[in-house]
Amino acid sequence: MSNMPNNSDFAYAIARSKLVDAFASAEAAVINRLVALKLDVKTMPGQNLATLAKAKPAPQYSKANKASVDAAIKELTELQALRCDIVHGKMQTVTVGGDDFAGFTNPQQYAPYSKQVRLISADQFAILIKHINQLASAIQPS
Repeated sequence: MSNMPNNSDFAYAIARSKLVDAFASAEAAVINRLVALKLDVKTMPGQNLATLAKAKPAPQYSKANKASVDAAIKELTELQALRCDIVHGKMQTVTVGGDDFAGFTNPQQYAPYSKQVRLISADQFAILIKHINQLASAIQPS
């Protein structure tokens, strides 16, 4: 028996990489917006999201633009737990009810008598990647 991963392992590894890239694009957009507004850039993504959320409208940052950015920030903030599981968790391909998933077990989510696993299908990866890239575009200054 080969130690090489099967095709679904490769497909999920590629999907994971694309999702991490989408999150990186969103983080870069947040930083670019902070720099454009002459606000301090922090180390952690959550800190930068919080700083940008507190930004006030200005001549170069209209109320309408801020509302659009704030909506994207809200969604990205809600996705931070998912991001952490994808980035910090060990991935394993699992089959549940005949369907394949990438399963992520994040060691930071310790439970003494059980494992917490996040399951993401190929279709869910595709939806997430597209959506997070759209959020990045909404935040990116023009």
